[in-house]
Amino acid sequence: MQQPLLHSLMSAAGQAFFDIITLLFWASILLGPLFRSGDEEDPIEEGGEAAAAHCSFDGCRALTMKSTEFCWKHQDAKPHISDGPAWWEEGGGAP
Repeated sequence: MQQPLLHSLMSAAGQAFFDIITLLFWASILLGPLFRSGDEEDPIEEGGEAAAAHCSFDGCRALTMKSTEFCWKHQDAKPHISDGPAWWEEGGGAP
């Protein structure tokens, strides 16, 4: 019987080590969810502690700057020139 190329290049000790590492890898992948604590917070869930903060300006969903409540457009808490209807929406036009 012909052995796979990887096994034919390794010694018996190397083969055993490779087999053990492979077994541990697949066991951790398959059994890992069984050992999770379930108390963990989903970082993607809106409102979670790790969730990204959005701009406090009304209707703006942009991410905030480091230590402020506003995005880069609303740092002075005033409407930005790009706020309002876009060129493809009713009432919008090129500036």
